[in-house]
Amino acid sequence: MGPSGKLIEVSPIKNLEVVTPDGITSFYLKNPKSIVVPREPYDENADADLLITQALSKLTSKKKLLLILGGNWCPDCRVLAGMLKNNSVQALLKDNYVVEHIDVGRFDKNLHIPKRFGIEKLYGVPTVLIIDKEENVMNTPFISDWTTARAKNPEDFSFYLSKWLEG
Repeated sequence: MGPSGKLIEVSPIKNLEVVTPDGITSFYLKNPKSIVVPREPYDENADADLLITQALSKLTSKKKLLLILGGNWCPDCRVLAGMLKNNSVQALLKDNYVVEHIDVGRFDKNLHIPKRFGIEKLYGVPTVLIIDKEENVMNTPFISDWTTARAKNPEDFSFYLSKWLEG
């Protein structure tokens, strides 16, 4: 995203690496024109326990918690946060998910949050937990699938989210 808040055009010349002002190399993004990458999607000063309590109180039998653990230093975390702003992803989130981002720093902060849900260790960020009303993690084997968010696009994320709506 340029200083004006608009998307930066990517050169049509193949294999040309273009670095956005915020340091994310658009060459590595699967579809750089389809998302706006936010600078700081994680509130580093937020009370994680309070955020989780509030989010869980909004769950229903049909509405799940989309809990994203990461940090502002992580390009893939920021790319995934940008995907959440995509119109097709927003349409899916609206009626089906409560979204919460929890800052885990550089794996040195708020690590009690994933442990609360039975996740003892994070193997990368962003780590995506889909949690039902009974506080069960529905996507346990796949929580690290988005650590390479730059290699995916919003349509991939919509498909991923839709898989967990039936359960």
